[in-house]
Amino acid sequence: MNAVSIINQSQTSHALQNKNSVLELVAAAYKAHRVNPEQTPRSHFLRFADRPADRIIALLSRFKNSTGRDYAGVKWVSSFPANLESGRPRAFASIVLNDMQTGYPVAFIAASPINAARTAASAALAADSIYRTRGNGPGSIGLIGAGYIGVSILDYLHHLGLSAPVAVHDNDPVRAAELTHSIGVTQTLGLEQALDSDLVVFATTAQAPFVSRPFRDGQVVLHVSLRDLEPSVLLDAQNIVDDAEHAVREGTSLQLASSEVGHLDFINGTIPELLAGEVSLDNRPVIVSPFGLGILDIAAAVHVLDNTAHPAIVDFF
Repeated sequence: MNAVSIINQSQTSHALQNKNSVLELVAAAYKAHRVNPEQTPRSHFLRFADRPADRIIALLSRFKNSTGRDYAGVKWVSSFPANLESGRPRAFASIVLNDMQTGYPVAFIAASPINAARTAASAALAADSIYRTRGNGPGSIGLIGAGYIGVSILDYLHHLGLSAPVAVHDNDPVRAAELTHSIGVTQTLGLEQALDSDLVVFATTAQAPFVSRPFRDGQVVLHVSLRDLEPSVLLDAQNIVDDAEHAVREGTSLQLASSEVGHLDFINGTIPELLAGEVSLDNRPVIVSPFGLGILDIAAAVHVLDNTAHPAIVDFF
């Protein structure tokens, strides 16, 4: 019989409580991706003609951690924005891990906390690297999109010492008010005030660009939701991606900008290069657009498996 661990969402969240560990594993995953990018193929999108706002994405990768534990896996993550109208989470993720010795599945993991933690850690690490290089920090933060991912990014920014007054904008004023009340930040219902912040975080469900104004010198933009900015905004800035092959596709602002100019020269570097101190940046605005690499998810899933004391065990076959 093959024993498989079943790890629920509460257990996953508990295993990811140590933010330093999450930041370390995300940095290690980026380093591994730089060495062997072929281990992380491009993600696959399942779309629906009768439900154009909804999608399910498969992200695949292989990751060997520092102790030699070697796994491959897939994250299967749904995004159904209409869930928010009924008070349910927009997205849900699950991960299957396979042992690379046998190919057998060894774990099924409720992975929405992984999705949030690795996304937030990735964005925060990039921002921290930029501000360390510049020798300063943000005097204000603007969060556009008052959801789970946005809150997680604020949490990781704060953990890394990037704290400042926060202005929140969301198309739903009730959600914005609930968020500002729960985390004690400064509320604004105006997009322009959030866009004026030193550090701007986009964590929306936008399907098409809605921001056309350029950013000013010195601003740092974490463009996590990827489809918020008109091409001209990107072309007027310095751009960092996690991996251009992954990010310049699927209707992202990066793809629109690339189609407009016919090249990728507007991309200044990658997050792995940024973390290694190999990206040269000046004081012009910097836009970080992380598409989300499967290796981050699998690295986090291995960490969760190693740090869950009592998963449910089933004999799968």
